[in-house]
Amino acid sequence: MMEEEKRERKTTRRDFLRISGAAALAASVTGFIPALKGKAGKEGNIFSGISYAGERPDYEIYALKYASADYFPGYVLHWMGRPPFVPNQPPLFAHFYYWLIKGHGMNILFDSGVTAATAKAHRLLNYEDHSTVLGKLGLKTGDIDAVVTSHAHWDHVNGIGQFPNARHYIQEACYRWTVEKAPKYPMLRKIGYPANQDIDLVVKCHMKGNLVLVPGKKDSKGEEILPGIDAIRVDGHYVGLQSLNVKTAKGPVVLASDASYAYSNYEEDWPVGIIHGEMTDALDGMQRFRKILGRNGTFVPGHDTEVLKKFPEIMPGVAKIA
Repeated sequence: MMEEEKRERKTTRRDFLRISGAAALAASVTGFIPALKGKAGKEGNIFSGISYAGERPDYEIYALKYASADYFPGYVLHWMGRPPFVPNQPPLFAHFYYWLIKGHGMNILFDSGVTAATAKAHRLLNYEDHSTVLGKLGLKTGDIDAVVTSHAHWDHVNGIGQFPNARHYIQEACYRWTVEKAPKYPMLRKIGYPANQDIDLVVKCHMKGNLVLVPGKKDSKGEEILPGIDAIRVDGHYVGLQSLNVKTAKGPVVLASDASYAYSNYEEDWPVGIIHGEMTDALDGMQRFRKILGRNGTFVPGHDTEVLKKFPEIMPGVAKIA
């Protein structure tokens, strides 16, 4: 393929996301999203503006590890600790990931990791920057067309400014809680959950007209934000946290992010230890995951080191999920 043709196709794909994102923002302000969603059907969806026919596209999914940490106590991984109420639980080793979803002519990231400065501030181990991690799959930061943010904790949102050509997606409930509600409380401001710099990043993204607010409902199976990709709102760990249900050749894949740090959270129905909302919302979310996945689906937690063992590690720090 000639270089000129490649550039033309890339520009067309980005224009789709840019134009459609502006339309979705306008619709959200005027309250017309439900009506537009009903018209989209199989011809596309109002969030992406991309038309398609027949079956939803099959995607490839890659887990991209960008760092690790060895200082999280057991009560962070499991609510009240595991076993509960036992003091001095030893620290646990965790990986930090974001996820590349490739298909339909797009490169989509689920979550965006952190900058080098933030990694240093949080004492992360073996940190690799975005150019290094994406370069393992032959990509640059400018090749990312869309970034879906699960929630606004530092290790998931701090990197959103690294992708100059991406359209961004976040749950409206997450945005409202992060920008409007959390800053009212001195304790949350003091400990930085969410961090001031991350609040600023999200607001700047919105002010540029580059942020799509997804009107998710806690009791729904999800909203299709891109062809074949549903955003599932799962409160509990964070108000307006969204996990993804991605259609792939091997069946549905749920990327849980922090709705489940580890396989044990999901398998034992035991929520994560950090809860900003209601703990029962986290439990309800895992029940919905089970209904979505059925017998043939694939569940992927947000921080488990087993991800790089359970799936083929095609190169150091990169595992192919589907």
